Amino acid sequence: MTFPVTLAAFVFSLAFAALCLWRGLGEPKLGRVRMIPWTPLGLLGVVTALMLLTHMVNLVGIETGGRFR
Repeated sequence: MTFPVTLAAFVFSLAFAALCLWRGLGEPKLGRVRMIPWTPLGLLGVVTALMLLTHMVNLVGIETGGRFR
């Protein structure tokens, strides 16, 4: 995956996480049940963004995976 594609996916996953966490932290309306689990979806977006950030750092040339000897 190239750097621009990774950057676009990173921005999308951060926006998705922000939207989900914003929806999940709002006050629930009385008498209505939330059918979408917003908080776990937001955390999934944050984890995805973290993995993409690590991938971007690797694309720049910094090795993040240390090898144990």
